[in-house]
Amino acid sequence: MHLDYQDQDHFSVYLNNAYLKLHDYENKDSIAKDMKSLVLHLNNRYHLDLRGFYRVIIHLNKKVGMFLDVEKVDTFDLDATTLDFKIIIYLKQPFYLKIEDYELIPQDSSAIFYEDYYYIDVDHLEEERLIYLLEMGTLIYGNEVKEIQRKGRILPKKKVRDETSYLFNTSL
Repeated sequence: MHLDYQDQDHFSVYLNNAYLKLHDYENKDSIAKDMKSLVLHLNNRYHLDLRGFYRVIIHLNKKVGMFLDVEKVDTFDLDATTLDFKIIIYLKQPFYLKIEDYELIPQDSSAIFYEDYYYIDVDHLEEERLIYLLEMGTLIYGNEVKEIQRKGRILPKKKVRDETSYLFNTSL
């Protein structure tokens, strides 16, 4: 789990896919219940002092995990202990891996080029390759993915190179 606390009005949480395997994330009610408990736990554990009405947007992808974007919407004129959530859940969201180096794109894979970066759909990567590439890149989700899909340039699949072809080149 990774907590990125910007301020009292906005923070995000990343939970990797190992956390997802421990819970039932096929059912939206189950997800909502677990996420309320998680936010309350974080509030108590890290003394976040959350009060008011918060929108919790959940982006879920079974292969890489889940991102929660938590943003204060209103404070109400209620007592200091009131905390309420509106939870929006996006199941089966595309997550892209943002990388700088074209050579990191796996053979026989396609990517999208946008604003000097390459983006690979994580659902098209084998788990071992994904784990390796996560060290080299950044996970992108939500509106950023939609913008990349709209404005990016889809590159052709990277061809599998035949490493022995140079042996038969007669022009050497």
